Amino acid sequence: MKKFYYIVRPQLEEDFKERNGWKDISVYKLEDDDLVHIVTFATELENDSQKDVLEFIYRDVMADETIKLVEL
Repeated sequence: MKKFYYIVRPQLEEDFKERNGWKDISVYKLEDDDLVHIVTFATELENDSQKDVLEFIYRDVMADETIKLVEL
């Protein structure tokens, strides 16, 4: 089982400091006791973050392994 970590940050409008309906998701994996950044992508704020991360990992990183996600 591979373990991946992710952080979710809502995007804010620069001038107003209000949410703009989008969020950034950063994905990491552990290598030699260090978190290694894999990707950061944007998605709609209402989307399920865990589902979006899993879709990315299965599509672009590894398709045939069991994945465990941890939100930081």
